[in-house]
Amino acid sequence: MKKIVSLLLVLCLACVSAAALAEAGDLVGDWYGSLYGMAAQLTLNEDGSYVMSLAGNEIPGNYELKDGIVYMDDDNPDNGFVFDGTSLVNETQGVTLTRDQADVPEIELAEVNPDAAVEDFEGDWVCKYMSMKGMTLDITQIPLESLGATQIPSLKVEGSAVTLTGMDSLAGADPLEMTFADGALIFDLGAKVGMPDLGMSINVLMLQDGMVDFNVNMGDEIVDLYFAPADAEAEAPAA
Repeated sequence: MKKIVSLLLVLCLACVSAAALAEAGDLVGDWYGSLYGMAAQLTLNEDGSYVMSLAGNEIPGNYELKDGIVYMDDDNPDNGFVFDGTSLVNETQGVTLTRDQADVPEIELAEVNPDAAVEDFEGDWVCKYMSMKGMTLDITQIPLESLGATQIPSLKVEGSAVTLTGMDSLAGADPLEMTFADGALIFDLGAKVGMPDLGMSINVLMLQDGMVDFNVNMGDEIVDLYFAPADAEAEAPAA
């Protein structure tokens, strides 16, 4: 389980303390559910090994069932699941894995609109999704404190000045004075620190469906935050 948590930027699962006793034989096989908005499959093998399949990634590890808790890779119950004989449950995070394959709709993102005008970016935006390491996550299902976020991230664009709020670790608290070119707002991080050849940048891109992509390219690490217009999100009916 530590490998899964590491892959998701240390998004730790916390299990409930009460556990029902169940037989280990009932545990072996495939379990399905949703993890941070993505379809997940956990395969538990008889030899105590497991494979978690998530967004095309296969993460191996070892598990052990003790007193109704499935411990994943270590003896820390906070990294495990409560097993009641028919499901694996993480009550705090709302994660439930069952034998039934979950019908989890895939998060689909539109293509970039290279013909966007600078005024198209103007206004307030609220974050919906986050992409990293080939996975796209529903931001509302991620423990924000694990990302170093203080709230659901928001974006404010005024002309070429861009302010990201709620996630200072990516851009800081001050507005970024960006350059508009080829349908995108661009901030050259390398040039800012006097090293223009580093290839590090922050780009705000308009998508074909009217969302924007706040793309942070650190060379060996790329993180994308996807934002919808704040007004549209406020008017949307509750699910």
